[in-house]
Amino acid sequence: MMSSAAVAQTSAEFCGLQTAGDPGVATPLTGGTDPITIPVLFHVISSEPVHPGGAVEGDVARSALEAQIAWLNGIFGQDPSSEPRFQFRLIGVTRTSNDTWFGMDYAPSDPNSAEVQAKTALSVDPASVLNIYTARPPEMAEFPLRAWATYPFPYTVPGLGTLSFPEDSPVQGIVMDYRALLGGSLPGLNTGDLGVHEVGHYLGLYHTWEFECASGGDMVGDTNPGSLPVVC
Repeated sequence: MMSSAAVAQTSAEFCGLQTAGDPGVATPLTGGTDPITIPVLFHVISSEPVHPGGAVEGDVARSALEAQIAWLNGIFGQDPSSEPRFQFRLIGVTRTSNDTWFGMDYAPSDPNSAEVQAKTALSVDPASVLNIYTARPPEMAEFPLRAWATYPFPYTVPGLGTLSFPEDSPVQGIVMDYRALLGGSLPGLNTGDLGVHEVGHYLGLYHTWEFECASGGDMVGDTNPGSLPVVC
């Protein structure tokens, strides 16, 4: 089984040891040792230049995107005995200068939001390709969301209710603050692991505290369920 400890940020309070035989724990996927390869398309969204040909913010170098992909491959494929293993292949990069999209906030269910507009315009084959968008979401002191992902099944978000997007919906994918990529300028979030965390959600992994103590945490047997939410 792939270690969820490498993918989900663990909380500071645990509810007690949970083993793979406990109710609510996910059954390991089996069947072959070949890794599952996921094609990745980065959509680099930057600010608009003040003057034609002027400097923009957020135009991430391809080398930084390649480094993030390498980090994902190191985490998700590091144990040849684990099943399943995932590998990620960078198939391309798009670049767009748009102030509104660059400042997108989390609003996947609002068709008029900058997030949905950007994804609808830029997304490529979301049923087969992991689309990752880099931007600079607004900073909120009470909830400093620096990245987010869609789950591959219906999920509940406080204030928004239950969200569900078909696998071919352009909303599918991951949004990341460009400064939180591996080697970026956000201290504590530039280790590459925020990308790992969000890819975990994209693949269906919950937080360890998602259902608190009563319902098995992240439903994976190698991590304890948590009771204390940690902002990602």
